[in-house]
Amino acid sequence: MTMRCNQIERLLCVLAAAAFMVALAVHSSTPRENVDIGVPGFDVRSYSEELIEMSSEYPRQWTRGNDVNLKNIYYPVEWSIPFLQAEKKALPHWLKSAKSLIGGIRQWDNVFSIRYGNGEVLEFTTPSAEEFLALEGPQPFVVFFEVAGSDALPVIEKSFADLGGSDGIRIRMDPGHPCLIRLSASGVGVGETTHPFILMDPDGQVIFETEFAMRGVEPGRIKINIVDEDTGEATAALVNVVAGGKRECPPNAAPFYVHEHAEYWRLSRGGDTVPGDGRVSIAPGPFEMPVYPGKCRIFASKGPEYRNLVEEFDVAPGSVVETTLMLRRYVDLPERGWYSGDDHCHISRNPGRDQDILELLSAVDLGVTNIAQAGDEHRVYFVQSAWGETSREELDGHLMVAGQEAPRTSWRGHTLMYNIQNGIHNREEYYVYEDAFKEARRQGGLTGYAHSCWAFKARLGAAVSVPLDLVDFIELDAADPLAREGLYHFWNLGFRLSAASGSDFPWGAVPGSQRFYTHVDGDFSFEKYMESLEAGHTFTSRGGAFIDIRANRELPGSLIKVSPGEEVQIELQAAVNPDFDVLGLVEIVRNGEVIEEVKPSEKDNVWLEHQTAIRADESCWVAARVFGSVSSNRQGYGEMHPSGAHTTPFFIEVDGNPVINAQALPAELAEARKSLAALEAILEEGAPSVDPILMRRQRQRLESYISQAKEVYSKLEDAY
Repeated sequence: MTMRCNQIERLLCVLAAAAFMVALAVHSSTPRENVDIGVPGFDVRSYSEELIEMSSEYPRQWTRGNDVNLKNIYYPVEWSIPFLQAEKKALPHWLKSAKSLIGGIRQWDNVFSIRYGNGEVLEFTTPSAEEFLALEGPQPFVVFFEVAGSDALPVIEKSFADLGGSDGIRIRMDPGHPCLIRLSASGVGVGETTHPFILMDPDGQVIFETEFAMRGVEPGRIKINIVDEDTGEATAALVNVVAGGKRECPPNAAPFYVHEHAEYWRLSRGGDTVPGDGRVSIAPGPFEMPVYPGKCRIFASKGPEYRNLVEEFDVAPGSVVETTLMLRRYVDLPERGWYSGDDHCHISRNPGRDQDILELLSAVDLGVTNIAQAGDEHRVYFVQSAWGETSREELDGHLMVAGQEAPRTSWRGHTLMYNIQNGIHNREEYYVYEDAFKEARRQGGLTGYAHSCWAFKARLGAAVSVPLDLVDFIELDAADPLAREGLYHFWNLGFRLSAASGSDFPWGAVPGSQRFYTHVDGDFSFEKYMESLEAGHTFTSRGGAFIDIRANRELPGSLIKVSPGEEVQIELQAAVNPDFDVLGLVEIVRNGEVIEEVKPSEKDNVWLEHQTAIRADESCWVAARVFGSVSSNRQGYGEMHPSGAHTTPFFIEVDGNPVINAQALPAELAEARKSLAALEAILEEGAPSVDPILMRRQRQRLESYISQAKEVYSKLEDAY
């Protein structure tokens, strides 16, 4: 399905300076209503949508200024509309964000700016662009009318002009109030032309009259085919088009902003293939468009398994240049049985948007994506239009399914649910995560903790849920040493949890910027994928790092039973996409301690290959992790590797003894009990983010689960 930008805008929710889908992705479970802020006829939501439309009409600009972010307009609106009348807490934030966005729009290169005061025009400036394309159809411009001394939000109006005629630009408006005019102008001719600019009041009286010059250039045209080299077929990709020094958005694409801190775009080999401001477009396939003549440079990417591609060529005025972007895999993980996934991607869904979401997932080459509804005690966001099997939609091997990130609090952590049949949100049991986990299991879903089980005090929540066997997986950032602590803690205690990972889009860079791979034997099916995820046949990946490993020919997550002193044979291959990083180190870890390091040699081609044997004298867990060569030290975090991969362990059972790190057990039990004590203190004393009424109602049940967890830890201690 191919759609133009102005058709996609409300479906993919164009972002002006951050993640493009947030604006329309956040929904409240309470009925929508207008908000009266003292301006007759003013509606916060409609005003926000006007700004989104404006950004979509002129996608070349995205929005200048990295501090401008459309999600800041929508979050306080959608999350707080029911409380605006009583508390007014969200309104100041919304006003500040709206003005910030408008400030960004004023920097666009298509803006006429007028400053008015004391009954006369004090300043008039024409668009900063030195030239515009001479197109047959209309082009978007902006007229910004500022009233001196007024801090009011401008009203948004629309107007039309034919620059090919004698009338030029004629606009009627109220000079007593700031105004932002979306001007659609046709008839831009080739060469230098002069046009009248006339501003009138609502009665037609001329307020201001002048002339402005405009230079039109004859465009060239480009026809771009995007092809997967393996299949020979058209494919989706993220693209960046710069022609004649100007960034362009293909007409069938949606503009997309990758925030400046995204590791995903950290091309460490010194390449500058992605501009520093992170603007790209989601191209669902081939495109054709007029461009400024001169040098044309196109960057294309399709996720970390593919090589990035840059094409450069000249485009002359009036010419048509056609080229094919042939996207080539660096590694083919599906050919090896490994399928990528993102367990943590927030996008609001409705049937009209599904195709466009799938085009995004195809552009970043995500095999299975958990589209997660989110929530708190009071409401849900990123609402899903379908659940269970009916929520599964697929495009070219890229599948999405409805799930959720909830319950989520700042004092028990954020949880994830995968493949549930209905959303789970019970306000009266919200703090009792264990009941929600049981319901997810009843529905046939999998449950886990997000953010590597350390953010938002997740260790406190998991200290209860994990020993009660209610958790299937925990997110693991493969490159962050601090993020490993949560899973290592539970693996040392003998709990066989799977490692998974996700982008947390739109807070993360793009879907799949952090991802995990699940091994499926034979032909792929979603059911087999979920079974393998539950079994721990996984590794997590960030920044184009990959690992393929077996122990005694078994997959990660497997329980391997051996006799004392028997050797476990390890075979592994590791790789890092050179567009992201260079393979630096492979480590084999037993019970959290490095027992072997492997560095690449000159003879290694794409994959580093290594074989070794581990003597098993006592039960233990063994995992492997991969790092790129680039690293940095961050205070409080230690050494950070922007590229990395980490497997779920092999659980090696010696002589029938449980797979527990006996040496670390006392310290790990002390840490678990410390978490339970901290949780009990919150139950007793409260916390800023805890609803005291809900806590009173739910405390007894939560205390019951804490007592059950204590019993499990006591039994572990008694056994050793």
